[in-house]
Amino acid sequence: MVVKKAAQLVCLFLLVAVSAFAQTKINATNQIKELTLTKSIDIFAPTTADTNKIQFYWPRAVTLQRVACSVDTGTATIQFDERAEATPNTAGTDALNSALACDTDSEVTTSFSDSGHAGDVPINLQITATSGTPTIVRIHVKAQIN
Repeated sequence: MVVKKAAQLVCLFLLVAVSAFAQTKINATNQIKELTLTKSIDIFAPTTADTNKIQFYWPRAVTLQRVACSVDTGTATIQFDERAEATPNTAGTDALNSALACDTDSEVTTSFSDSGHAGDVPINLQITATSGTPTIVRIHVKAQIN
C-alpha cells in the first residue's frame, strides 16, 4: 500500500508539472492585458493523510480567481494555505474563505480570505476530510499574475 501511494504521489507531481499552463489576452495594441495560470492536481484515493504532502509554487505574485474540484464518489474537503519558503512544513494563512467540499457534480469558489499570493513560496494543499470512498479528487486552481 505504501509503494502504491508513493507511486500515486509521483504521478501526481508529474500531472501538476505537465498540467500548469498559461493563457494570455492581448489587446489591440499588442500589450498583454491579462495573464492567467492554472494548476491542476489529481490525487488518487484521497485521505486526510495526504495533507501537507502536495505543495506548488506560482512563478510570480498572483491573485487567486477560482478553485474548482470534483470527485468520482463521496466527497473530499480541501483548503489551501500559503507558507513561507524557509518553513514549508509550518501551516500558513488559509486561502479559501471556508473549506471546499468536492463532490461528484463539481464545486467552485471565487471567494478567498487570502487571494494574494507571493511568487516562489509554497502553496500547500490540505485535505481536511473525506466521506464515502472517493478514488480520485480533481482540483483546478486559477490565478492572475499581478
